[in-house]
Amino acid sequence: MGEILAWAISLAGSPQGILALYLLAFAESAFLPFPSDILLMTCVLAAHTAGNQSLAILLALIATAGSVLGCTVGYIIGKTGGKKLLLKLVSRERMESVHATYEKYEVWTLGAAGFSPIPYSVFTISAGVFYIKFPTFIIVSTLARGVRFVLEALLVFHFGEPIITAIQKHYTLVSVGILILVAVLIALTKRRRSVGNMDDSR
Repeated sequence: MGEILAWAISLAGSPQGILALYLLAFAESAFLPFPSDILLMTCVLAAHTAGNQSLAILLALIATAGSVLGCTVGYIIGKTGGKKLLLKLVSRERMESVHATYEKYEVWTLGAAGFSPIPYSVFTISAGVFYIKFPTFIIVSTLARGVRFVLEALLVFHFGEPIITAIQKHYTLVSVGILILVAVLIALTKRRRSVGNMDDSR
């Protein structure tokens, strides 16, 4: 995987690099346990050098499109026999725990997974295994992956190579920080809804 990524990065800034970005984002969401973020940020660095913010956003959207198509493939893999594959990746206890989480927090689980440091294919296959509603799955995946990639593109475009080094060095920490932020937003949204329902009942 290191060699594949190094080859893809060597193409950054070229049409072949854009194709490599699309394919890697697709593979990460479909079946490949390897994040595509590093390649996206490297490609955006070329846009940063050229001072082309529109290209940076376009690259993020290309990664999002590849990821969403990969989501569809991962979902199909999960639905057509991914349970055995999932059991090879995690224990039965962990799989049952994930299933319970999906049933309780379906949309929120998918949204948080889009920002997780864990390769997204784990979640796309899980969504198929646990029969998550496909339209909901695609909508939430598109929003979560799109926001993640656009945010990364904007950070790299405005701060350049130092931010790539910082994200690489603290990748898990940054991802966990975003997950905490998402969790806080979820809690605030639920609280606001419960308060609104109480007011309506009065």
